[in-house]
Amino acid sequence: MKILLLTQWDADATYFFRLKPLFYIDHPRIKVERKPYHGDISYSFFDGYDVLVLERPSGVHDLHVIKLAKQCGLKVVSDWDDDCLHLPEMNPMFHTYEDAKQTVCECIAESDQVWVSTKGVKRSFTLLNRNIHVIPNCHDNYLFKVEDKKPFNPKENKVIWRGGGSHQPDVYEKGEFIVDMVNNNP
Repeated sequence: MKILLLTQWDADATYFFRLKPLFYIDHPRIKVERKPYHGDISYSFFDGYDVLVLERPSGVHDLHVIKLAKQCGLKVVSDWDDDCLHLPEMNPMFHTYEDAKQTVCECIAESDQVWVSTKGVKRSFTLLNRNIHVIPNCHDNYLFKVEDKKPFNPKENKVIWRGGGSHQPDVYEKGEFIVDMVNNNP
């Protein structure tokens, strides 16, 4: 089986934490290839592939790619780390996804399989697609070895944020709760 992973951004955290681990599949009959793309794809682009994986397909060009891939006999998987149908207005991507909501819905509906990061995203998408699988974000053990981690120190309180800038308002919204949690759990 040959899997084609199309990505639009090289430095995207979603790709790093959700899709990059596909390259660690060590099976003689499974090969994963990644190609960046920016919209213009013809049917010959899919020659030799069995599965297409897209992260957050939301543009008209993404929908075109999904339909073309299906016409060429590929199974299509779309991966979502956020509920892009219900973003808060403070999210910097709110207007982008709000304007593209119909296309996002069509991309989810046209996918043969949908991967999501949480049960909440799955609930939001269930009316659009019944073949949804929760795949939590992961720690990359290949790049960041678990055995290299620092030992746990119960005398220190630390809160670490690894989310992107689009989630900063989420942290500020819960700031008092986080401070209370740290202070009440010495």
